[in-house]
Formats: sequence, structure tokens, C-alpha cells
Amino acid sequence: MAPDDPTAEPGTTGGCLCGAIRFRLARRPTDVGHCHCRICQKAHGAAVVTWATVPRADLTIDGPEPTWWRSSPAARRGRCPTCGTPLFFAFDADAAARRAGLPAGSAETMDLAVATFDEPDALEPTRNIWVGSRRAFLAGFDSRLPDHADEGPDPAPPAT
Repeated sequence: MAPDDPTAEPGTTGGCLCGAIRFRLARRPTDVGHCHCRICQKAHGAAVVTWATVPRADLTIDGPEPTWWRSSPAARRGRCPTCGTPLFFAFDADAAARRAGLPAGSAETMDLAVATFDEPDALEPTRNIWVGSRRAFLAGFDSRLPDHADEGPDPAPPAT
């Protein structure tokens, strides 16, 4: 799948910096949030990471197998083995997710870094999460959105 596929719906394709890994989604994500947790900050070297949560069944990955590493007892992250772009976040299993206080069904979804989409502006964030770790210089960041001390409420399911 080539970058900027003219046949793809905006907000459904993306990939890493070097182009070795490409991904495509069956539909545009509707569950998009700005994460302010310390793990994301350190894993990405950024003050905030915007994620799109998608059903794993909707995701197709082309290219080499991502390099996966454990970032917490319940989750792991995937990056391109060639250029190192952080692309994915995934919970291991529902049992681990529940122990971490996360909703059931977390293992059936995967998060994709919105900045890695070909058209990231096609995705609309709906909330700020884990704001207890928000950097002071981001006070008021995207203040039109609700702030949550955790993941926040489950968003409405996408229209099919």
C-alpha cells in the first residue's frame, strides 16, 4: 500500500517515517484522544501523544513485523524495526487490562499514533486523558475537550 493512496478514505492510511511499515484501516477512527501519561511522554519523547483506538480486526499492516517492547505490565508498544518510528500501543489481554483498571475489550483494540497517519488532520480528538501527568507548559492544551484523570468514558461505537 503506497503512501497517500488516492483510493483510501482520508484518515485510514499511514506508516512509519522510512515507509517500511504501512497500515490501512477498514474505516476512519472515531475514538481519538490526547494522552498525557508519563509512559507515552517517555516512549515518544513528546509532551503529549495523540492516539486513535481501532478494532484490531479493522487494521492491516504491510511490511516487516513491528518490533514490540513491553512498556507496562499490561501493554506493549510497536515501532518500525528500520527507522524506529513509534506506531502502535496494544494491551496484551483483557485480564491484564482489567488488573490495570482499564475497560473490558481493551485487548480487541489497538492504538495507532495519529501523527503517523497520512492525513492526521482527518481525525478529530475527543478528549484529553491521564491529565494528572500533563506538563505544566501545556496548561489549557486543547481546552475545548474534556479532561480525564484516566482513559475517560468509552466513546460511542463507530457507525457501520
